[in-house]
Amino acid sequence: MLEKIESMLVYGIQRLMTMLFVLAALLYATQVFLRVGFSGGLFWIDGLTSRLFALSALLGAALAANTGENIKIEALQFLAKKKAFRLLINLFSAVISVLLLYILFLYLREVSPGLVQNSSFFDFDVLVETGSIILYFLFFVFLLLFYILRILSILKEKS
Repeated sequence: MLEKIESMLVYGIQRLMTMLFVLAALLYATQVFLRVGFSGGLFWIDGLTSRLFALSALLGAALAANTGENIKIEALQFLAKKKAFRLLINLFSAVISVLLLYILFLYLREVSPGLVQNSSFFDFDVLVETGSIILYFLFFVFLLLFYILRILSILKEKS
């Protein structure tokens, strides 16, 4: 059951990462075209593309960690086979995800009410900021779920 959920989660992360990357590349190409062709561009594209590229890079890092293709230190390679070490690494990753969610919560509590109160409903800055906050929140929740499932699958393994 956990393997099926994990494989569905990995499949979803792969598709989401690809869509975010393609969307960011298309938006950036549009911005270049508008700047070269019309001597101007849309002011909100730069912030949105940087956030989309960052999210796709973070999703790629999560996928690399899942398959063990992330940064490898050969001197510590023997530890990766030990169940306790893998459990410790995934617990650490889950704690970092919780801390990032907490930081995002603090940001929402302090900054967002002023941002929304001082702008109109159709202000693109507010839409981009709100959209990126929602994306970051979903991303960190997604990561936390991912690491919890990995921890459960490690605990379920036989030594």
